[in-house]
Amino acid sequence: MASSGLKVVVGEKILSGVIRSVKKDGEWKVLIMDHPSMHILSSCCKMSDILAEGITIVEDINKWQDHIPNMLEDVVEDGLDQKLWPFVSNPAPTSSSQTAVSAHFGHWHKNKVGIEARPGSRLIVYFMGGVAMSKMRAAYEVTRATEGKWEVLINSSHILTPTRFLDDLKTLDQKLEDISLP
Repeated sequence: MASSGLKVVVGEKILSGVIRSVKKDGEWKVLIMDHPSMHILSSCCKMSDILAEGITIVEDINKWQDHIPNMLEDVVEDGLDQKLWPFVSNPAPTSSSQTAVSAHFGHWHKNKVGIEARPGSRLIVYFMGGVAMSKMRAAYEVTRATEGKWEVLINSSHILTPTRFLDDLKTLDQKLEDISLP
């Protein structure tokens, strides 16, 4: 005798109304849900029932968080843990308003007409293997939020686009000598 409790009814409604209604044979399925929906799904459906419907991955939409914007903000606010980031330090305060002078190059940078020295500190971040547009946006937003106190500069070997990222994934099994670099 089949049980007819609320969990069973909700579980069947999820399977029939949500999953089966969009099911296409032979396609890879990923089910992405918010946290409350994830709780409902886990209490009403067995994982074996979900897998039987062709769902291969169930993900919480709130699970992934980009840590780079938070890290950039921590750097400019001097909030990094010195035990985790011992090589990152604030510039030493200078007692004089003079800028450093190179013994080899002198004051060549001061002789430029129309170029104004930018006040504030610079944070230079380099991404090996490509940088996504979202990271560049984060750098821009942190720079803008500090109102000229910090300038966040991002550099990378190349800019990642979805197509470029997939092309990079295809080359993972190749020898480094056979890969053309950007």
